[in-house]
Order: sequence, then C-alpha cells, then structure tokens
Amino acid sequence: MYIKNNKELFGGEVDKQKILKLAKSLYFVPNEKVIYTILTEKDQMLARINYLHQFDTKSIQPLEKINSLPKGIEILFEDIPDFTSFREQLFDNSIHNSEKQIIIKKVIDD
Repeated sequence: MYIKNNKELFGGEVDKQKILKLAKSLYFVPNEKVIYTILTEKDQMLARINYLHQFDTKSIQPLEKINSLPKGIEILFEDIPDFTSFREQLFDNSIHNSEKQIIIKKVIDD
C-alpha cells in the first residue's frame, strides 16, 4: 500500500487552515515559521513512509514489541568487556586514595 497523499495518513488534507484550527483548540497561535515547519516535517515523513514501500517485507515477521531484538542478535556482539583494569583506574582518578584504598570521610549530622 502506497500513501499517495496525506489524506490517507491523516484522515484529511493537512494544510495551514487545519493547523490553525488545531492550534486554536489548544489555545495558542502559531507563527508562520511554526506552520511552515509542521508542513515541511509532514512532507518529509510522508516521503520516508513511501520510501519504505519499495522493500519487500512479506517474509519478515513483526517484532513482538517495539524494542525487541531478533533472535541471534548476540552474534553481532564480538567484544567481551574486560572489567579487570577498572580498579587501578578508579584509584588513579580518586583524589581521596591512600595506599590503594579510598578514604571516605565519616559524616555525622551533615
């Protein structure tokens, strides 16, 4: 399905008058720059949606939720984090270290 115009996506023509009517119902008056930006972003969004229609996605299963990862994604993670060197780095970065220990000031009723 191709979206031929914004009537299909927005349920009607999105133009300056529709933006002004919506803005009035929200109790603000947009200036020309705001209206131009909204109309430009709408056109860009429609162009991106229509661009996606060129891909064949019939064999692609939908994701269970918006942030779910496809199975087998772990093969993309080649690196294994090495946390062994952080201890030395923590002592080097701390201004409250003494003989490889971090000094914590005792605070009472502070």
